[in-house]
Amino acid sequence: MTRSDFEKKYWNYYIHLEQRFMDIEPYVYFDRTNFSVYSYELVSQLQAIGAEADVLLKLLCGYPGDKNKNMYHYRQDILPSYPNIAEQSVDVRYFNLSLTPFSNMDTGLEWWQNYNAIKHDRQNNMNKANLETVLTALAGLFLLNRHLLCEGVGKEEHHFIKDSVLFGITGVDRQPNMKFVTRSDGGMSLLVAGQNE
Repeated sequence: MTRSDFEKKYWNYYIHLEQRFMDIEPYVYFDRTNFSVYSYELVSQLQAIGAEADVLLKLLCGYPGDKNKNMYHYRQDILPSYPNIAEQSVDVRYFNLSLTPFSNMDTGLEWWQNYNAIKHDRQNNMNKANLETVLTALAGLFLLNRHLLCEGVGKEEHHFIKDSVLFGITGVDRQPNMKFVTRSDGGMSLLVAGQNE
């Protein structure tokens, strides 16, 4: 996958989902005291984020897109291929906190369970589409996109992508010789170690 394909097919859609989340701030103030707030819009966002996470998990695991898979299957392939994903933290601007969206992957991800609960029984589970769940799911999708980007990048390539306004990762180093840095224009660069920043 080229950088252009990644941006057009995955990253730009992620940015769209992130912007939808940011658009609710005038109605739900971004504060931990509001983490339990839920709404129809958050239900819609969680469904879109969960579906996109499903797409990226299939890609990262190498599954055909038309095959039905679940977290049990993903766990079998993600953890051996990306053993540090369970410890990777995403820094959340606006909330001044860090999230580890895959920290309980071996026993069950709460945001993924909430996504499935709403998908299969919205009537009794609507409150699970709360601000905290959607934020954590979006952080998980952000992290999956970063891993997908690393998969498609050659060692000598230098990539630019539009920066997330909500998330950042301190010390991302998916491949030992590569790292993400913030450019002066606000975008992100994936640099091979030793290149000029």
